[in-house]
Amino acid sequence: MKIIITKLVMAAALLGSPVCAEVMGDTAATVNGEPVLRSEYDKTVSEMEAQYNRAMPGMLANENAKKELQKKVLDQMIDDMVVVQAAEKAKTKVHERDIDAELQKYRSQFMTDENGSPVPEAKAEAEFKKKLKESGMPYEKFKDTLKKRLLMRKFIMDSIRQKVVPPTDPEIKAYFGKVESVINGSTEALKGLDADDAQALAAVAQEIKTMTAERVHVRHILFKTDKAMPIVEKNAKKQAAEQALKEIKGGADFRELAMKLSDDKESAARGGDIGNIVRGMMPKPFEDAVFKLEVGETGGPVETDFGYHIVRVEEKRAQQEVSFDDVKNQLGQFMTNQRMNKEALAMIKELRGKAAVTVN
Repeated sequence: MKIIITKLVMAAALLGSPVCAEVMGDTAATVNGEPVLRSEYDKTVSEMEAQYNRAMPGMLANENAKKELQKKVLDQMIDDMVVVQAAEKAKTKVHERDIDAELQKYRSQFMTDENGSPVPEAKAEAEFKKKLKESGMPYEKFKDTLKKRLLMRKFIMDSIRQKVVPPTDPEIKAYFGKVESVINGSTEALKGLDADDAQALAAVAQEIKTMTAERVHVRHILFKTDKAMPIVEKNAKKQAAEQALKEIKGGADFRELAMKLSDDKESAARGGDIGNIVRGMMPKPFEDAVFKLEVGETGGPVETDFGYHIVRVEEKRAQQEVSFDDVKNQLGQFMTNQRMNKEALAMIKELRGKAAVTVN
């Protein structure tokens, strides 16, 4: 839930803020005379840097990477402002009911607790407002941000809808052929494509490969260790894992033991359930162990960098062959979205080319 709010805070900064006389000097850029506030730019850069540091530690240690991120943030803020200005000039309208519906999507994230149980409406609303406040975004600004996002989306869709022609069946089939070749390890289909198209094709191929791959539905009980843990404590964790396995073999309920013993509290609340996994998702020792087990079989302890795992396989599914008919509709929609995205980017580039932009 915190991640959702943080993203909206960043979106608010990207969309800019109302002009006040006291902050006219605090500008990172101006777009047709309207300022992109330096304070909002700095805040957004900080949010993005924090996000990158969590996801890819060390990436921004390179000064050039940091500067590239800063440039992308400012470019995005300028592009967003250009689109909002064009939408307002075109008198694009967003209805209050649409804003309310969008607000409800975010409110709904607070309607259940961590265990999936319903939360009283008043409590959910209070938690929603609390998270907004913690993120430094007043409710009215949050709502205005959503309105601007909807305004941008509607203006762009209205502008490009007539220009985008859905792909024909032969075009979809030809694209499917390229996807199949990438799945089978060939890079020939990627040649001659620009970077974005190549990346999109590779992503679709990976998604379909994952969707049809051999998979197992797994539960685990984790006895957590780390590299700094004294050897005596680590051995105690291993012995606890062995004892848990012994109890399960003796008839103890795996789910109950997971809820009681597992150091992975998120899955423990679900009786140790971590869902379906395919190869490449988990550490290799873990995968090797679970893919060898039969349905209903329990094994371990399996040692990974996270600690010792007792694992149980609930269900197995063999690798499936994918046919054109299986993915035709999804591929067609994907190709349509790609075409719409290109039209949108071209339109934004044209709008920005006509705008009076000054970067400070």
